[in-house]
Amino acid sequence: MPLTAPGEVVEAEPVADRKNRIEARLVSVIEPSPDRRDAPCPHYAECGGCQLQHIGYAAQAKVRRGFVIEAIERERLPFGGELEFVPSPFELGYRNRAQPAVAGGKLGCLKRRSHEIIEIEDCPLCLPDVLTAIASLKEYLRTTGDLAAPQGRVFVMCGENGKVAAEPSPDHNWPEEVRWTLSGVTFWCRPDVFFQANAHLLDALQGIVCDGQSGGAALDLFGGVGFFSIPLARSFRSVTVIEEDRAAVALGKRNARDARADNVRFIPSRVEDLDPEAIESQPDLIIVDPPRAGLSNKAFDLFAALSPERAVYVSCDPSSMARDLKKMARAGWTLRRLVVLDMFPQTFHVETVAFLSRFKIPV
Repeated sequence: MPLTAPGEVVEAEPVADRKNRIEARLVSVIEPSPDRRDAPCPHYAECGGCQLQHIGYAAQAKVRRGFVIEAIERERLPFGGELEFVPSPFELGYRNRAQPAVAGGKLGCLKRRSHEIIEIEDCPLCLPDVLTAIASLKEYLRTTGDLAAPQGRVFVMCGENGKVAAEPSPDHNWPEEVRWTLSGVTFWCRPDVFFQANAHLLDALQGIVCDGQSGGAALDLFGGVGFFSIPLARSFRSVTVIEEDRAAVALGKRNARDARADNVRFIPSRVEDLDPEAIESQPDLIIVDPPRAGLSNKAFDLFAALSPERAVYVSCDPSSMARDLKKMARAGWTLRRLVVLDMFPQTFHVETVAFLSRFKIPV
């Protein structure tokens, strides 16, 4: 139930009767949890961006870890290992990007369970450079009354050097791209192209996925700007990246060129539309980092047809991840390791990395 904490006694009002659950609204807290706290953000009661600010970080982390365990158990996935957990070094001030809503001369966050925009003065989740940029955008909107945003959002992203980009940009003085350097590789990014949001866990996520991996050929599905593929190029003969966003492909090619990773090849395509014949070498390893909804049937069919010995599945949604891992288990892959990275403190989102292998039986 929103705005409650585990173990509390509350008064609640039912608001919806679903097929397998009843949704309710908190009326009052009768016996509060010892983990309950005052939210660090003054907008928390109204803003829909966060869901768990009202409980302490340790309790939040336990809740998010529980989401993964619950999803795995619900799908009855065979896994006998320990669930590893990597906490965020900072529970606030970690986001390198934001997507404030804009409409009717207002710029801010959407109100909880509403499309109404709340004009906020501060978001404690964002890095200071992002907040400074949002303040500039609000001032621009106040003075001009116009900030063309066809999607109803402004995409804002900061880099490691204090530079901030926005799309749409208020004027030509703002850069189109920013950069982050990880393990000696410079990654150029754009605010409207996907990139991981927790600036303090970029190295950890990349290392967990890539360290110790080697082989002949690797395939990176939904590969973005090369976040995983370019580091993998150091230990694989060839790496192929499949990415449908052509802006991400252009950035990825630039990142690979700058890193002198000549063995990385980008194919601009939807994963679902890819002909397996386009993959020149049988992959020893496939990295899968799909959207929140997980793998479509066609994307899974491609994965199964390529039949790698090893796979790493990166997910920000435990439910879709567990569903896909169950399909992989039925198709012959074994879940070997699960790592939870706490990429999104104050929210109910959680990043999980699953390691799978498929051992071929000699004929």
